[in-house]
Amino acid sequence: MASLRSLNRTLRNVQAGAIDPMQVDTPPEENDNNEEELYEVDIDSFDLDTYANNYIGLARIYRLMYIADHCPRLRSDALRLAISHVITTMNANLYRVLHRKLQQCHGNILADVTGANPGRSRTSSVVGIYLRNWSHVTDYIIKAESTPNCVENPELLTTYSSTLKCMTGLAELAGRKYKLAAQNFLKANLDNWDSCGVMTPNDIAIYGGLCALATFNRSELQNKVICNNSFKLFLELEHEVREAIFKFCEAKYEVCLKMLNKIKPILLLDMYIGSHINQLYSDIRSKAMIQYLCPYDSADLRKMALSFNTSLPDLENELVQLILDGHIKARIDSINKVSLIVLDFQIFIVKKYMVYT
Repeated sequence: MASLRSLNRTLRNVQAGAIDPMQVDTPPEENDNNEEELYEVDIDSFDLDTYANNYIGLARIYRLMYIADHCPRLRSDALRLAISHVITTMNANLYRVLHRKLQQCHGNILADVTGANPGRSRTSSVVGIYLRNWSHVTDYIIKAESTPNCVENPELLTTYSSTLKCMTGLAELAGRKYKLAAQNFLKANLDNWDSCGVMTPNDIAIYGGLCALATFNRSELQNKVICNNSFKLFLELEHEVREAIFKFCEAKYEVCLKMLNKIKPILLLDMYIGSHINQLYSDIRSKAMIQYLCPYDSADLRKMALSFNTSLPDLENELVQLILDGHIKARIDSINKVSLIVLDFQIFIVKKYMVYT
């Protein structure tokens, strides 16, 4: 019981910036968050205040920092907003980092926070452990779930089960184990949801929905996502993700992909899934193409290009790659390059997902 409550309390304290950094002796260098991808996002409109208010403490600040690092248009506003919140944590080191970043943007000089408690400057190392050192997170959760008190008191585990599963899901997401991530997020229950400030229910809908869409076949999507009474409550909060899953299951791939592209810029600004979006979208698109071809002995590439909103040459390149990777067994008419002849569509077990005809 103590382990589960300790985990929950620690996560809350970390987010609020209220934990004593000397309680943890793991150095910040031990960071296994190696999925970071360099990219910039250009977005026309984004309500920073509304977004930031969904989170608390350091979770809010780090998400704003992520946006500042990846969106030049929002950089100055995101840094200013982050600074206004970091002062409340008394984290002098983090304040200096933000101050320096803002100076680099516009040369602004902010007041020195000489009264900040220097002992808080190592709080970022604690956050590094609980929010970026994913192997540590996973080990901690396994220990918490296997404690005798947990076994003897199932009600206690139920209380924190959604938090534990979603933190495990984040760890799997960071390790690019998208199917395992989806399986953990899908176990979340809104009635027992205790976010600890790390994620919102909307985030769970996005993380779980996209990981499932990228790795589950249509049968799994129907049974494990759409018919999942618990996860359904999360999906209702994110209409575009929900509808994209429904349209995929209905074989309306053009609509599915358009809906996903509509929300892509916003998703790229998320500190946990942003660096995975391009890979997830690529997997979803490839899977959609495979599913599109399943019913046919041959397919008209001109019609397929329209369905996938692409040019004929680009579609041909994508299909050639799917053939070379062994995802489909087919050949392209080398004379007019219009007909794709599908030679065999048995069950293909591929590297990242399984597709059933």
